[in-house]
Amino acid sequence: MLEPGALNGARRVLKGRRCSNAPPLPDWRAPFYLLEAQGFEVWLVNARDVKHLPGRPKTDRLDAVWLCKVAERQMLRPSFVPPPAIRRLRDLTRYRADLVGVRTAEKNRVEKLLDSDHHAFLLATMLERVDAVSTDIATLEAHIEAAIAPFAPAADRLDEITGVGRTAAHVIIAEIGTDMGRFPTPAHLASWARYAPGVKQSAGKTKGNSATGHGNPYLARVLGEAAVAAGRTNTFLGERYRRIARRRGTKRAIVAVGRSILIIVWHLLSDPTARFHDLGPGYYDTRSNAERQLEALGYKVTLQPAA
Repeated sequence: MLEPGALNGARRVLKGRRCSNAPPLPDWRAPFYLLEAQGFEVWLVNARDVKHLPGRPKTDRLDAVWLCKVAERQMLRPSFVPPPAIRRLRDLTRYRADLVGVRTAEKNRVEKLLDSDHHAFLLATMLERVDAVSTDIATLEAHIEAAIAPFAPAADRLDEITGVGRTAAHVIIAEIGTDMGRFPTPAHLASWARYAPGVKQSAGKTKGNSATGHGNPYLARVLGEAAVAAGRTNTFLGERYRRIARRRGTKRAIVAVGRSILIIVWHLLSDPTARFHDLGPGYYDTRSNAERQLEALGYKVTLQPAA
């Protein structure tokens, strides 16, 4: 049972940002973690999923009852909230990314200062700041290595993917976890990460620019960096990046290869025995257009020599 003052304490830490004349938006994390620690099965639901449902009452009490009934009828789906171990790892990897950004900004200031006639005091201060941040990053990396230990086999398999290094593998696990049961198919994971282009058609005409939308910025950053790194290699992903970049531009190539990497990640995390195997840069040359069209329709094509 929850203590009477427990939820009151959680209510006091609720904070939000005021947008226009709207009331402050609550922070869901404090009550979510509090109820989770008490052994409750807690759902975090996107309010957008119930906006289109009719019959919603206007009072808070009746609204809570209505939401429970909607959940009982399986008309709601919980949002992805990683388990505590993954959340702790996520806090570390995200803070490391923020510190790397701070260090990069200081290095850029140093380069600009070297181009101008300025005081040596500023240069010394900036260099001390860079060294201090580098020390903090090294300390964080030690804690990350300890937090990633339970997931080391998964990180080793992700490290084998072209363009994905050890640091990127840690970030990917911290952002999506290792349990792919929350994502039934690779397409579900790509859609959640906003790596699936939206399709808008009306009267047979396609509208918009097929933008993917804004997803997890930390995951998008590491997938983009991995895609660019893969584009410099003589591998299947490298050739895919170059083929798309020639036709559609580098930005679309980064998104497409990032999505390919995410799909590979799903397969590796779904099957602990799976290992990454590079198809090679000549893979596209060995496949006909008919094969690609059949595979796009969901068929598995196997070529056999004629009798």
